[in-house]
Parts: sequence; structure tokens; C-alpha cells
Amino acid sequence: MDESSKVEAQGEQALPSVLLATDGGEGAEAALHAAIKLANTFKVALTAVTMAVSNPEYDAVAPQAAADAERRAREVLDHVVAEAKAAGLACATRLRRGAAPDRDIVEVAKEFNAQLIVMGRHERGKLSRTLLGDTAGKVIAHAPCCVLVVPAGAAFDVRRVLVATDGSEVAEKALPMAARLAHYFAAPITAVSVEVPSHPQERRAEAAQIVQRTVEWFERAKQPCDGEVLNGEVAEAVTEAARRLGADVIVMASHGRTGLGRVVVGSNASRVLEKSDCAVLVVRGG
Repeated sequence: MDESSKVEAQGEQALPSVLLATDGGEGAEAALHAAIKLANTFKVALTAVTMAVSNPEYDAVAPQAAADAERRAREVLDHVVAEAKAAGLACATRLRRGAAPDRDIVEVAKEFNAQLIVMGRHERGKLSRTLLGDTAGKVIAHAPCCVLVVPAGAAFDVRRVLVATDGSEVAEKALPMAARLAHYFAAPITAVSVEVPSHPQERRAEAAQIVQRTVEWFERAKQPCDGEVLNGEVAEAVTEAARRLGADVIVMASHGRTGLGRVVVGSNASRVLEKSDCAVLVVRGG
């Protein structure tokens, strides 16, 4: 097997792809199955990247540990390739070495012209310390595309798409991707906005107008959509609505960076990622 790839990108610019970033851990299978389903549905290539986390100083004093890490990483990629083949897909792979998985994921996403990065989430409330955790925020902030985070055990059936919006220009950037996802899976959309009790009355009153505008946007895009105003704290209200409505994916936008360049996912997006039972698709809004 070639050290870095089983299937090379063709030409100067790779064809569009779905990139699976995986560590082979507890949350990896749900993300793998979601990535395969999306690549098949979108009719694009599938790529997988994993890390053999290492640094030169440590490798020099513990070469066997470094070799074991690389062997495990290759086993992870071999499993992904086998699952993809069973689904009728070829799968390009990249095994990267180092201590900065977010940077490597973004580089591979650019190399393979990824339209979407898929990552797994381990047990509820804990993002994988290997490929997620702080890494997820950095990937979302720097990725050239959207990022889908799939909880362990979640079925990615896409029978309903839930779009969470605050009506801002940033939030509206999530709408085209939500429409595309709903179109490919022939799924209805529910648009929600949240009245937060601690906000001023004038701001709370805007939620209904935001929902109406969002429903009208999807209607113009010829996507079936209904709307609902929620009440409470944003993350709790959105994730509870997703459970109640049977949504298989929550779509929302994130600012990605502060003005000082510090990487953030955004407090609401971060909390939804941690609390959701279903997949969360984060569109970087800026």
C-alpha cells in the first residue's frame, strides 16, 4: 500500500469529495457510514484522513510507540476502504503524522477539493480528544467547506433537516447547504429561531419574523419547509426540537473567528455540537 494514498486525486484539481476525518475510535463508525452515504448520494468521491500523532523528539526515544501508532492508523484506513468498497465506492486515503490534526485535516480537505468534512463525536458531551475537542473548532474555523459532526451511534437517515437561525447574515449562509441536503435526500425542512427569556422583548419578538423569512427563503428555493419559534436557551431549545421533530441533522452557521483571529466555534454552535443526539452540520459564516 502506498504510504500516503491508495487512490490519487486525478489532474491538477481533484474532483469534489466528501472527506472523512477519523481516529477509528468509539464515534468513528457513525461518521464513516454518514460519509459513505453522503458521497454516494452527492455522487462525489470519498476521501479519508487519519493521524499517527507523533513528534520527532518522542519518536526518537520511543520508536516502537511511533511504529504502533502508524500501524493502528493504517488499520483505521484499511477499515474505511473496505467499508467504502462494500458500498460501491473507491476511497482515497491520507495518513498524516504530527501533532496538529486540525491543520492536516484542512490541508487534505483542500488537496481533495472537499465539499464537506465529516467527523465523529464520542460519548455525549465529550468530543474526541484525538480528532475533535479543540480540533473541531479549528477545523470549522479554517476549513474550505462545511463540517458535519456525527455522534456515536447516530443513524444518518436524513428524514428531516432542522435549520437553526438567528436571522443574521452569518446564519443565512447556512441556508443553501441545508436546501441542498434536503433536496438530495427528499427531506422536509423545519426552520427554528429561539426566543431567549433573558433577551429584551423587542429582540424576542424578532424570532417569529426570522422564522417567516427563512420559510419564505426555502419556499423560493422550492424546498418544503415549516417553521417554529422556540423558547429557552438556544442549545437546549434547538436540540430538544430536533428530538421532538425527529430531525436527523441540525444545520447552523458559526462565525468561526473573532476579530483578533482567535479560533472559536461560537458558543451556541459549540453547545449544540455537545448536546445533540443527531448529526450537526456547521457552516462557517465568516
